[in-house]
Amino acid sequence: MAQKKELRSAEDALEDGNVTEAKSTLDALSGGVDGFDDKYKAQYYFLMGKTYADMGKKGMETIDSYTKSAEYFNQLIEFEKG
Repeated sequence: MAQKKELRSAEDALEDGNVTEAKSTLDALSGGVDGFDDKYKAQYYFLMGKTYADMGKKGMETIDSYTKSAEYFNQLIEFEKG
């Protein structure tokens, strides 16, 4: 249940344009990703990719942010293939 609540909180922060809050919330979840239900794991990868993309758009460590965004979206694709 906590996974769902935290992911929703990160998603709300992104919708509000608060990438720092979203990243902080997602970073707090990062240690337990392997234990997530599949639907939450996919959502985590998507939100991390979107968070880093939004950071890049805002000029926050642009190259690193876009690189990490691509990595998370690639992880999502690989996860979805499996």
